[in-house]
Amino acid sequence: MNNGGFDQYFFNSSGDRARGALAGLELIGAGKTAAIVRRALAVFGRQGPAPSRAARWEQMDRWEPEVEATLDALDTEFYAYPEPLAELMERHCRAHREAFAR
Repeated sequence: MNNGGFDQYFFNSSGDRARGALAGLELIGAGKTAAIVRRALAVFGRQGPAPSRAARWEQMDRWEPEVEATLDALDTEFYAYPEPLAELMERHCRAHREAFAR
């Protein structure tokens, strides 16, 4: 995400895990950031982004110019870092370290 915004994220193979990223944000309690990501996922419609990169590219090829503007605005919101993500991840890991040690 930090290297090109949502458009680049979805274009790259990292977009294969977009739904998992949303679930991870929710898991660590990053509700504000999760809301931004949820809105970015919504540009793909009800079905969301395809988990396959090639299929996602086909979805992206059908985007109207408004989608790019929406994603640009969401990039700005995301880059404002409304939550301390590293701190939330660390807190979550510390709280669940026994499960991770197995």
